[in-house]
Amino acid sequence: MLWFRECPRCGGDLYRDRDMYGRYIACLQCGYYLSDAQMEALERMLATAQEPERAEAAVAA
Repeated sequence: MLWFRECPRCGGDLYRDRDMYGRYIACLQCGYYLSDAQMEALERMLATAQEPERAEAAVAA
């Protein structure tokens, strides 16, 4: 998954990935890794942004 222009350090694009140590979100441009608290805040923000779309789709169906 990509988030455009969301890096707190450089304003670059973030991506989510996973390795043997667990999941992480990092910047494509500067390599900055989000902390666990920053990852949770970003995912929470996206979940609340998608809720109105899901509610509208349920009403339309």
